[in-house]
Amino acid sequence: MRWAGHVARMDGTRGVHRVLIGTPEGKRPLGRPRRRWENNVRRDLWEIRVEGDWILLAQDRVRWRALVNSVMNLRLGPLFGKPEEKRPLGRSRRRWEDNLRRDLRR
Repeated sequence: MRWAGHVARMDGTRGVHRVLIGTPEGKRPLGRPRRRWENNVRRDLWEIRVEGDWILLAQDRVRWRALVNSVMNLRLGPLFGKPEEKRPLGRSRRRWEDNLRRDLRR
């Protein structure tokens, strides 16, 4: 979705922009309509209850980034769970050699 916002801000003559909003050619799959990349973006936004012209929303980078982050949290949150606490910066107080010496003394 982040890439879709980038492409939506591009000039309409660029090839990648035409792929985003264009209609696929060829026969449709049995039992379903042909899907466009734009349809997938709309579906992702619909899941977080955002309706309207998403290409206009993508013009505002700050709002678009917030939308993308909320969609990605919705999609990837169950896969990765809560973020773990950050490790402290720098070297740990005990090095592995100290732990080895301590274990050998036992």
